[in-house]
Amino acid sequence: MADFSLKPVEAPDSNAKKLQEGQEFFVQDNVGRVLNCRVTKRLPDGKFVAEIVGLGGEGAKSVKELIGETITVGWEEVRFDAPPGVTTVQ
Repeated sequence: MADFSLKPVEAPDSNAKKLQEGQEFFVQDNVGRVLNCRVTKRLPDGKFVAEIVGLGGEGAKSVKELIGETITVGWEEVRFDAPPGVTTVQ
């Protein structure tokens, strides 16, 4: 499992608490990379295990090997849209 320091969303969307296995979302790490993720498992504490399915933002191409890794994500870190100007690499 990959270890990332994720950036919380300024105004978390409570709909993120309802994510189910197979649904996709975005998170942003503290370096500025945007990770396109897919829920693989819901955890009892309200967090999710998610597979990285795409990357975008600063430094995305240099870390393309992270695609397929899994991370643990809290609902307050979930974004439903990539930040403006970011395209993801798959």
